[in-house]
Amino acid sequence: MSKTIIALLSSAVLAGAGQVSAQTCDALFATKITPVTFSDAVQTLHNKTTPIKGEFETTDDYNTRVAASGSNIPETLIVSVPLDLKMITYNADKAAFEIKTYAVNINGAYWPSAFAGSPYANTIPVRSYGDLGQVVATIDRPTGTYTGQNAYGVSWTVTRVTRRFDGIFEGPPRSYGMTLFQPKDGPAPIWEMPVPLDIARALKPRLRAAFLIAPKAPFYFANTRPLGNAVTIDNPNEFIQNSRVIVADIRCLIITDDTNTVRFVVETN
Repeated sequence: MSKTIIALLSSAVLAGAGQVSAQTCDALFATKITPVTFSDAVQTLHNKTTPIKGEFETTDDYNTRVAASGSNIPETLIVSVPLDLKMITYNADKAAFEIKTYAVNINGAYWPSAFAGSPYANTIPVRSYGDLGQVVATIDRPTGTYTGQNAYGVSWTVTRVTRRFDGIFEGPPRSYGMTLFQPKDGPAPIWEMPVPLDIARALKPRLRAAFLIAPKAPFYFANTRPLGNAVTIDNPNEFIQNSRVIVADIRCLIITDDTNTVRFVVETN
């Protein structure tokens, strides 16, 4: 199985855009991949959500429906994610790029805000802090204003803001305090990606990032809900969050150039 996968990847022939058979991450190195956008991954998964058990449904019937819901799910997807080039520095003495984990936005998600009010709020354990996941996008867009007034007759302008949150949720780590790449109680790693000095300057702005993920039930859900505290004169913004969440095991980070040739791969914890 592994020899077939390596041969297919080496010839840059993939099963479909962003989809590859189950594989190890190191098989991707020096191959050409075809990552998909987060929105394209959503299109692949959005009709594959895990059913909710009905009140008048036997457990056997429910388990049959759950098994069927994932029958056409690709085993893995390669999904593009943002890459912060400010977190990548070239070390000319080592002839290597030094990449901080913050080059990909692996922190900063408050997952309860995405799950609250969704069909999975009470079925998938979500903690306030420490769950593993990848923030793909957090975009705020003002959509209008209105006049607020408190009990004392004081008025102020309230801004309505729609927040789009896109993320890949994995779940709790194997050990408390562990992140996608950082060991428990250990320092955040700095990776070294060897690149010859004569091509490093031209290569840096062409670097791209993606994650190899393995979708798992419930695969995907969308959720819209109010966000934040009550609107006051000191808190004059009213937020509505539109969440799109892919549920998957995040297997490895992939760094490519703009031709999608894989130059660096690191497995997650």
